[in-house]
Amino acid sequence: MIAETRKEKQKVYRARWVADNPEKQQDSAKRYRAANPEKRKESGRQWREANADKLREMKHDWYLKNKDKVAGQVRRAQLKRYGLTEETYSQLFEGQGRACAVCRGDTPGSTKGWHVDHCHTTGKTRGILCNHCNLMLGYAKDSKATLTNAVEYLRK
Repeated sequence: MIAETRKEKQKVYRARWVADNPEKQQDSAKRYRAANPEKRKESGRQWREANADKLREMKHDWYLKNKDKVAGQVRRAQLKRYGLTEETYSQLFEGQGRACAVCRGDTPGSTKGWHVDHCHTTGKTRGILCNHCNLMLGYAKDSKATLTNAVEYLRK
């Protein structure tokens, strides 16, 4: 009984000290994290493993509250993949009349929006395409011969 009381008193004292000394607590925690990276990594892994459902729910809640932020991050990552910024993308799209570079349609054709077309060999950006034209080039494997044969076939 006495030991429990002592532990309880220590717990109350520690909580009060932390509340009264936030800077010292932060410094102490920072030093501990720097000195024990493996322990910290392992305890984090164990917590994530033991709380997988809770973590999934927390991530989902964060996503729902930050959809716009996520969309912007995804957009910037996609453009970066092709060496573009929002500004260079806009210039490219304006330069082709704000329409698909192949069919000249003014709608993207899917909920994913417009597609950045690029050469898979050189990585060079060629233009902005609607979903249908992007799929067409993809299915033709960007082969000029295949596309020429398709045009000849359509002329029959």
